[in-house]
Amino acid sequence: MAKIFSRLEHFFQDYVERPVMRLFGGRLEPSDIAKHLSRQMEDERTVFSGKLVGPNYYEVQLSPEDAAQFAPYQQALIDDLADYLVDLGQRRGITLMGRPQIELMPIEGLKRGDLVVTAQLVDRSDNGRTRQFTQQMEPLSVAPADTAEPSAWLELPDRTVALSQPFLTLGRSIDNDVILEGDDVSRYHAEIKRRGSHYVLSDKSSANGTRVNNERISECILRDGDKLCFAATCVTFRMPTRSDPWKKRRR
Repeated sequence: MAKIFSRLEHFFQDYVERPVMRLFGGRLEPSDIAKHLSRQMEDERTVFSGKLVGPNYYEVQLSPEDAAQFAPYQQALIDDLADYLVDLGQRRGITLMGRPQIELMPIEGLKRGDLVVTAQLVDRSDNGRTRQFTQQMEPLSVAPADTAEPSAWLELPDRTVALSQPFLTLGRSIDNDVILEGDDVSRYHAEIKRRGSHYVLSDKSSANGTRVNNERISECILRDGDKLCFAATCVTFRMPTRSDPWKKRRR
């Protein structure tokens, strides 16, 4: 699996790292699809039978022109994307009910470069047919602020990311837990770790730096409402808590 993901990452990352040399000259790329799939896995995950479960069916809507460019190697692309999601789920602690099914759907009216990805958890055990999963599911629970594991999340411009893991990476590379798309963001820009009842942000020697409330940092304790900027890409840290015993930032 590691070999497969390494090959997939190299294939995708080549286009992300060298935008002026992209194979498709500004058209839809495999890396665009991978990023959207990653986000859908994260956004549509749920708790089922005590496990964090991710969607196993993904519909990728794209323009007929973009679909045509992938046609010569469509199945290989789908297989690699499925391998990527399996590996991603394992690293993020997300259980998948069977191998992810991905369908590329050309849609009339979509412009070249447009991409719409939807995901859901489906039950494919009914004689191989796909149907929507109907068993009762529990929503992701938010722990009370006074527990040992505080509720915390990042507010991005286009989504909210729960900090449900003790360790989370941020950057431009598609194998980060949180993918930041700014061109000035480093591939592996920063990381957030939970230490006891606090979350600690650390810069990973990024080219353009990490700032908290306009102050450049190498490491610091995060507090509710902090504005985190990774180069020019900014997010907000949220964690409603009791009084914070940390009075100073740690450099």
